[in-house]
Amino acid sequence: MNDIFLVNLSGRDRPGLTAPVMDILAHHDVGVLDVGQSVIHDTLSLALLIDVAQHSEAGVMKDLVIHTSGLDLDLRLTPVSRDDYEAWIPHQRQGRYIVTLLGRRINTRQLASIARIVSEQGLNIADMTRLSKRQPLAPDTTGPRSCVQLSVVGQPVDLAQMHSRFLQISSELDMDVAFQVDGIYRRHRRVFVLDMRAKPVIRREAGQSLSTIGLDGILYLMGIRDREIMSE
Repeated sequence: MNDIFLVNLSGRDRPGLTAPVMDILAHHDVGVLDVGQSVIHDTLSLALLIDVAQHSEAGVMKDLVIHTSGLDLDLRLTPVSRDDYEAWIPHQRQGRYIVTLLGRRINTRQLASIARIVSEQGLNIADMTRLSKRQPLAPDTTGPRSCVQLSVVGQPVDLAQMHSRFLQISSELDMDVAFQVDGIYRRHRRVFVLDMRAKPVIRREAGQSLSTIGLDGILYLMGIRDREIMSE
């Protein structure tokens, strides 16, 4: 019989933190049911949902406490019942979508508006990621735009209304918003872009609503942060 635990680790990010934690789990033949890691301003946040044999629990917990303390990491262990885990599994069948925000500088008012629309549509934000470079403190009107991506799950209550609201706040808050299904097509498609600066881009077939974003914006949405590598 195995037990399930949620392991949360946090601390100052630096090379060599993840490997020793995984080595401990591998040594005790621990199963990993889910994993996520992010770094913001040199602060690491690592979470693992692990499946541990009952006869190994004491050794796993002891080794984690000792090694994470030596690495100056904060450790939190939370038991998860098997019933709760089984109830969580069906949520993976929910729809998954990507909301992308693009602007000169993404601010909290823009994020609040997007989060409110997403919530009103019955969607839950599962992940939020910055795709563009970090922004300098001093205002810069000539530098690259900011781009933030939200991964949301669920089924929109009214897709047409949500598209309309996204277009509305795009105009009001001086940003561009793209909404698309998160699937293998989005992850693996390849786009070839010519010079489309200052031209509106609308891809209805992909469920996106974009206003004028320019070449830099298109490159950011493609994951390309440097124009010079376009030739590749």
